[in-house]
Amino acid sequence: MEGIYRGIWVVAYRELLRFVQERSRLFSSFAMPLIFLVVFGAGFGRIIGTMVPGVDYIQFMYPGIIAMTVLMNSIMSGISIVWDREFGFLKEILVSPLDRRGILMGKATGTAIVAVMQAVVLLVLAPILGVSVSFTTFFILIPVLFIASLSISGLGLLGAQHPIGPSV
Repeated sequence: MEGIYRGIWVVAYRELLRFVQERSRLFSSFAMPLIFLVVFGAGFGRIIGTMVPGVDYIQFMYPGIIAMTVLMNSIMSGISIVWDREFGFLKEILVSPLDRRGILMGKATGTAIVAVMQAVVLLVLAPILGVSVSFTTFFILIPVLFIASLSISGLGLLGAQHPIGPSV
């Protein structure tokens, strides 16, 4: 049982390090939701405000942007394992004494932690952008986002392990 936990820890820690060390990934993961807010929020905000009085479009769109951020980061775990396979890291880690279940759970857990960190940053930025978020909503949303990200990461990893189409 210790092998599973060790595999989870090692692979999740590697995912966190990769996220923090890759500046382009770090920048793009936070830039995309903010660009959506600026482009769609400013553009459609005026149109929606005239069509439906009293509806703030950014307030309406913000939960969807948080969900999209978590979803996209979680799906990218499948692409990340394909990337690891391409560069030989997956072969190296599968040869190690770590349990294979721990490796997959670690990959999903690391991705889920990164996704929740991005969501927390967006939730902290919400009052600055004029979106009201209560403290109870904030603390209820974190475990829900973690569980959703963990399950979607598992689907991404499943898709990476069993690709659709003919194998080469």
